[in-house]
Amino acid sequence: MPSAVAERLITVQIAPSVRPLLQESAEVEPALVQVVAALLDQESDRLPPDTPMEVHFLLTDDETVQALNRQYRGVDRPTDVLSFGYLESPSPVLPGQPVCLGEVVISVPTALRQAAPNGHDAITEILMLALHGTLHLLGYTDETEAEQQVMNQRACALLRAFGYPAKEVWYSRYDEN
Repeated sequence: MPSAVAERLITVQIAPSVRPLLQESAEVEPALVQVVAALLDQESDRLPPDTPMEVHFLLTDDETVQALNRQYRGVDRPTDVLSFGYLESPSPVLPGQPVCLGEVVISVPTALRQAAPNGHDAITEILMLALHGTLHLLGYTDETEAEQQVMNQRACALLRAFGYPAKEVWYSRYDEN
């Protein structure tokens, strides 16, 4: 269901296969839209000026994420979050039309498995993954520990501002499962 927030179109699709896993599924979509819109507003200097932006999210299962990971990264295993950025690909920008920043795909089962080890409840973990993926779309990288720390600090500060108990010592734990 699309939601426009401050010239930002943020869509969230929850795969039917994972809806039963999300006890708070009614809370996930509006929370995700709210925190991602706030992040895009904070990071507006990284975006084309005066251009409406779109970001799409898919919350799905391990099998779908594994297939995408295999197809696009050559890694045949599930992961917690994948980001597919579109700003670098040349596409015409029509006046008044939003530019698609990209898509973020989150594995709900992996998020639920790594929530407790990361010190999060389910919603906080999913929001952390959504922000992490969006930060990648904005050009952040996490190849070094210092870069990881910058991304975690940005995401945690924002989540805490909205009342979520985010932990800065956070990382993907999909390899541990």
